[in-house]
Amino acid sequence: KVSVGADGTVYLLDNLGNIYVQSGTGWAQLSGNLVQISAGLSDCITYQSSTVTKGGNWTPVVNTAALAGGYLQSSNPGDTITLSFSGDTVALFRLLDPNGGMALVTVDGKNLGTFDFYFPQTRWQVPAALDHLGAGAHTLVLTILDPSQKNPASAGNNIYIDTFGAPAPFLPSAYQQAALSRINYY
Repeated sequence: KVSVGADGTVYLLDNLGNIYVQSGTGWAQLSGNLVQISAGLSDCITYQSSTVTKGGNWTPVVNTAALAGGYLQSSNPGDTITLSFSGDTVALFRLLDPNGGMALVTVDGKNLGTFDFYFPQTRWQVPAALDHLGAGAHTLVLTILDPSQKNPASAGNNIYIDTFGAPAPFLPSAYQQAALSRINYY
């Protein structure tokens, strides 16, 4: 389970009850005993999960900077990633870099816009959160768009899938949501 504290600190709770805090590009185990678990914990869903379906030619890439220790990459227009999940919110943790492309986002067949995977520098585990989806089961589909629709500054059309969190491990404040929107849609 992964959670983000009010101060932005990322915590991970493993199946044995060990607590880790994100430190740089890795995880550091916290000492002490588990006293209380916040309701903010979510399921960390990796790209290898049975709830994630790949359509097209995705390549797994091993990299310890990724939350899951690796990620999926594709640049082929029309390739898809489908996630089945339950809850009102979901987050995608992704890699952004100078070669990032654009992906169309749909939930339950409804077009919710695009996620931009371009950023001038490499950034790991950048969240893209969707909320107010309604309770119950949902299907999220990301579809790689044609390179003509990518950010003109991008040198590529790559989409990078690290992990999902469902429900999203945090509910962003209005300020955080505005910042996320600038990252997701500029």
